[in-house]
Amino acid sequence: MKSNLILIGFMGSGKSTVGKLLAEKLEMKFLDTDLEIEKERNQSVQEIFSKMGEDFFRKLENEITKKLSSTNNTVISTGGGIILNKENIDNLKKDGVVFFLDVPKKNLYKRLLNSKGRPLLNGDELWQKISTVLDERIDKYVNSADFIVDVGNEIPYETMETIKRIYIEKA
Repeated sequence: MKSNLILIGFMGSGKSTVGKLLAEKLEMKFLDTDLEIEKERNQSVQEIFSKMGEDFFRKLENEITKKLSSTNNTVISTGGGIILNKENIDNLKKDGVVFFLDVPKKNLYKRLLNSKGRPLLNGDELWQKISTVLDERIDKYVNSADFIVDVGNEIPYETMETIKRIYIEKA
């Protein structure tokens, strides 16, 4: 059995919330790639994007992913763009099982409507931005996942229970 449990999905899909619940329930460590980047740089993701650009952020994300991939017994919540670099997924899969939290666009819109600090969603026309970015990424999410979890209208605890069951039974 692979020891790490990896959560991927669009921003606002609940990866951090569900990840913390999973880590507690499964008695595992919890790490979040975005939080680890922020700790290392002493800057928020928003600041890194605005001052250094997305390409710089993606390089940091790749470095952090390599480091976190070598941990054991860890739930790793990833940033929404982790799947843009195949090397990230390859590293995470070495000792991890990848779960894609699949959330309908309308639910993402509701969750992200008042969200701050998400560089790719700054400005107006939130629905259009969510649609465009998700449409560009959906195949990568699906192809990167070992398991797809249809989150729909589930509350985080229900999602956690679903993933926990799959991880214990099949992973």
